[in-house]
Amino acid sequence: MKSLAFVGVSILLVACASIKQYQTVQQPIGRELQTYVGGTIFRTEKEESLPNAFGGADIYGGCRPKGFTELKFLGVSESGSIKLRVLSTDITTNENWRRRFGRQGTATSSSDAVDFEHDPTQPFEMEGVTIQFFKVEPSRVTYRLLSSSAL
Repeated sequence: MKSLAFVGVSILLVACASIKQYQTVQQPIGRELQTYVGGTIFRTEKEESLPNAFGGADIYGGCRPKGFTELKFLGVSESGSIKLRVLSTDITTNENWRRRFGRQGTATSSSDAVDFEHDPTQPFEMEGVTIQFFKVEPSRVTYRLLSSSAL
């Protein structure tokens, strides 16, 4: 009887694990990198835990996409500032644990783009990552990505 109660409580606790958000940076952190006009400086993919039948996190670790954020190099302005573009796509989906049984969810997405200029002598922070610019030329930029928590 006690073991049956233990199993029941264990299942309840596993079923109630909270949904977690995940973010994966696509470029290496801490290394010197280089990109050209139109190239990607930084990209992060976002995911969250796949919900189970009880609204908690999937016990098998399944995830569903939530979108991405990307920083592009557009060149250098006449004043010497770096021209940048932030692209952001957010995905809303009702996908859940039933996809294992051949049922697919639906998804919608919204995208946004913002162009701006930034002083290359100052670090730039975005999505928990700090970008330090080292060498700025009209057609390319040399930079390093650092985890903001490491600063």
